[in-house]
Amino acid sequence: MHSTRPERFVGLHVAAWNPRAHHDAVAVVEVRDGTRSWEILSRQLPRGQRKQCLHPELIQTTLTPLFEVFVPIRTILGIDAALGWPVAFRTLVKGALPLVDVGIGDKSVNNTILYRETDRQVYIDTGLIPASSVGELAGNAASKGQLATQLIRKNYRAYMPPFDTWSTDTFCRSTTSIIEVGVEPALMCASFKRLYNKELRSINADLKKSRKPVLTRHEELAVCSALIAMDFSQAVCYPSDDATRWYDVPGVEDRQGDEARPCDQSVAPPKHRRSEQRCNPADASLYAEEGMAVYPRGRRR
Repeated sequence: MHSTRPERFVGLHVAAWNPRAHHDAVAVVEVRDGTRSWEILSRQLPRGQRKQCLHPELIQTTLTPLFEVFVPIRTILGIDAALGWPVAFRTLVKGALPLVDVGIGDKSVNNTILYRETDRQVYIDTGLIPASSVGELAGNAASKGQLATQLIRKNYRAYMPPFDTWSTDTFCRSTTSIIEVGVEPALMCASFKRLYNKELRSINADLKKSRKPVLTRHEELAVCSALIAMDFSQAVCYPSDDATRWYDVPGVEDRQGDEARPCDQSVAPPKHRRSEQRCNPADASLYAEEGMAVYPRGRRR
């Protein structure tokens, strides 16, 4: 089943505050009557501003075409930057002593000052160790991404789980939502990688027909972020028992008396559901404070 109403999915690829080779990019896919149409929104800015289109001075100009419309369209923004800091890191910055249970020789991802709980879940699921959100490059982009999302939240009253309590109904009905997406782990999922490559070929073919430059690597990553947002929305709001991939939702369903934890909250079809616990329930509550990356799970490529 698919939505009968128009929907828009926006991928935000965030670079550092002063990008050089790396740059910001925004890709938009609008789904209307089952047909997808793509636009690289960041290309609407003057050439000298495109690389910093998510800078606070430019983000309003960049996103205005999405929101200043006569009839609002349901819009989901997927941003590939850490939208929260590790709790232990925040404790340390405040001048307090955090509880850090990591030994000499332990994997870096187990260091709770450097990595969030969602980063450890990515490692469990895929074997990948994400870039530390407090590292020099990733932290630079994360601080910029967090400011960008807070501006969007303020200006457009966006729903942003897990910082806002997760509710399937709220997510599927909200006019504007923001989710953190995990591009690297997403591309480890074979069926999603096929979808991604197919969309890249289609977009680049259309650009060539229009005699426009093909996608840059950073624009490709923005496309990936938009696709994750679209695919996640489909899995949550219009689930199928035949799905080849599935997602964990960012939070616990907002139902009184529900004892489900974030690591249990999967929108997997029945044939893919597993009974074993995939994460430590004592740590799952950290998602509401640190944020959680959304990415497809399934057979690895």
